[in-house]
Amino acid sequence: MCGLGKTGKMHAWEDEGIAPDIQTIGKALGAGFIPLSGVLANQKIFDVLANGSGTLVHGHTFQAHPTACAAAVAVQKIIKRDNVLDNVRLMGNILEAELRREIGGLPYVGDIHGRGLFWAVEFMQDTAKMIPFDPAYQFSNRIIAVARDLGLNILGNLGKTGEIDVELVIICPPYIINANEVKTVVALLKQAVTQVSQQFASEHSPANGVA
Repeated sequence: MCGLGKTGKMHAWEDEGIAPDIQTIGKALGAGFIPLSGVLANQKIFDVLANGSGTLVHGHTFQAHPTACAAAVAVQKIIKRDNVLDNVRLMGNILEAELRREIGGLPYVGDIHGRGLFWAVEFMQDTAKMIPFDPAYQFSNRIIAVARDLGLNILGNLGKTGEIDVELVIICPPYIINANEVKTVVALLKQAVTQVSQQFASEHSPANGVA
């Protein structure tokens, strides 16, 4: 999910100082125009195969599909031609700053982490004591629903903070987003988080007999 440009580099591992021997790629490879995935291998792996049997018995019905491959090649050419990853890095910096400034201080907001244009915001019922929400309440799903009504599509998931399960939402806008659009995304997210947080606080106030 975080490869082929989302973090500001073509491969997320480039920022980690490592290089895999074998890598699977997909999702963003064709920019969503058509389903496509692939496998990359380095020279070491290639040499083992070449100096061994010399063959790799591996085939699927839609392997090397001409239309899918053409879409992928076109996408990669545009990314290079238009310096798209420069925009991912620049807008990613703005997105991080906006998230930390506008979302970071809100009730129930825990860690905010990510890179480039791929960020997550975690939520906990008690951030000081690291107490997660009851999954039955579906706190993050409620945020997603409100955000959708506001015109913002975000993803939801469950993650780990140490050994603790946490709910989170994922923000991963298009690579060509601009600064004003980034600020709109964060403003809408803030509105959704605030609305759900206020509803939760109201439903769980001592006046309602719920802690």
